[in-house]
Amino acid sequence: MNLTSSSLPTLSLFSSIVLLLTPSAPADENLFGYTYGAETLPQGGSEFYTWQTFRVGKESGHYLGWDQKYEYEWGITDKLQASVYMNFNAVDIDDVPGLTNRSDFGFLGTQVAFKYNVLSPFKDPIGLAFYVEPGYIARDRTTGESMDAFELETMIILQKNFLDDTLMWYTNIFGEFAWEKIDGEYGHGWGPTVFSGLIYRVAPKWFVGVEGHWDGDFDGFQMSRFQHWDVFAGPVVHYGGKKWWGTISVQKNLASGPNTAGSHLNLDDHEEFEVRLKIGYNF
Repeated sequence: MNLTSSSLPTLSLFSSIVLLLTPSAPADENLFGYTYGAETLPQGGSEFYTWQTFRVGKESGHYLGWDQKYEYEWGITDKLQASVYMNFNAVDIDDVPGLTNRSDFGFLGTQVAFKYNVLSPFKDPIGLAFYVEPGYIARDRTTGESMDAFELETMIILQKNFLDDTLMWYTNIFGEFAWEKIDGEYGHGWGPTVFSGLIYRVAPKWFVGVEGHWDGDFDGFQMSRFQHWDVFAGPVVHYGGKKWWGTISVQKNLASGPNTAGSHLNLDDHEEFEVRLKIGYNF
């Protein structure tokens, strides 16, 4: 949001009041690193942004994962937006139990996504949107191994605003379904995740909050074939300018099970820390 100014004190005071009472995170600006909001871009609007995620910490040895996502999204209507993703991944692995030593970079995959807004958090008692994302995965983001996989992600997005839109609560109910082939072996599975975050505007253009998520993983599509669960949480800071915005989120693996041998956490499919930086530009 732009800060307006005037040489007249009365107009300056009026402008300050308007600034405080007007939503400062319009359209699909990402206040969180992991949790989605219910708003969509206006018809004809477009945005480009990048996600840079760094993952560190296994039970022993050295591990660094760097995930890069580049996204372009546009508003088809005022209620429906579409997105296209191109993803890349780098890993640096040395003496991690169960993983092959390697240091390389490769194409991770691509997705298309659609988000439909049903209720606006700025106009209705609660914001509601539905999200669907089919995609192709060419590389295992943890090991760096080549693979052929197709996934379908679905999500219910809830958003509630408080205190004249200065305090915002987001929650996503997420489900991922995957079919994959690695080293000639076929497999499939699914995983539910619940993301949630609370964020407050501490100054014009600046938000500070906390977000976290719980995720589970199942081998196959049967509830009886449960593999593991994890809980992550940490702080998030967001800056929103007129044409661009930036968000940084730090997530700590707080609890999980069953845990990897030699660790108090499950570190087979996740790491102990994740840091995600998002930067977006509105056209």
